[in-house]
Amino acid sequence: IDLHSAITPDVFKHRFKSYMKNIEPNEWVTGGNWDHEHWGGLLPTRQWIDEYTVDNPVLVSRVDGHMALANSKALEIAGINKHTSDPKGGVIVRDSKTGMPTGILKDNAIALVSVRIPENTVEKRNRILNTAMKHAASVGITQIHDMCSWKDLNTYRENKNSLTLRIFALPWYTNWKRLIQLVREDGYGDNYLRWSGIKAMVDGSLGSRTAWMYDPYLDDNTTSGLVRITDTIDFK
Repeated sequence: IDLHSAITPDVFKHRFKSYMKNIEPNEWVTGGNWDHEHWGGLLPTRQWIDEYTVDNPVLVSRVDGHMALANSKALEIAGINKHTSDPKGGVIVRDSKTGMPTGILKDNAIALVSVRIPENTVEKRNRILNTAMKHAASVGITQIHDMCSWKDLNTYRENKNSLTLRIFALPWYTNWKRLIQLVREDGYGDNYLRWSGIKAMVDGSLGSRTAWMYDPYLDDNTTSGLVRITDTIDFK
């Protein structure tokens, strides 16, 4: 679901109402790209979308990827409730009166739900790639940088002879050893697909109020952000 142009809470909700008409029960709803700054900064909650998504788990990301909204079904599948502790480097946003999760998950807390989403099949990954390349071409985009998963990189490699988009891939930092081995075996790629770096998120983002600061945020003095990478063993 695409929520980028949802400029009011009502439009946000209506997008879900319309989108869910064509979704099978139990199918995960992902995507998002929403921005709460469009309507003044009020964060969406699971109550906004629960009535339209009773039979489907939902996890939709904010435009920066550092915050996401999960509906009640997704929280239930992940086992998240008022007693669930915040993970290191993440925040489960809670209702100030009841302590119940609002559905908003920040940074490392997003993974509590995202790990429950079934992996796409190879065939579906290929379809997604072809759809993305056609859309990119339709708007004049010829080259991208993608901070991708290792499976995404493999999808690019498996389709390297049919790429219509130049891709500079930067896999997640936990794959750095595999990337070194790939460079040894296959160099840095070619003119259409290259890899020579990694992506890491040391802290959060300004839009999600999780970028790590010396002092608390002026509009939220309860936080000065957070550190996502909490164990240096990831780099050893």
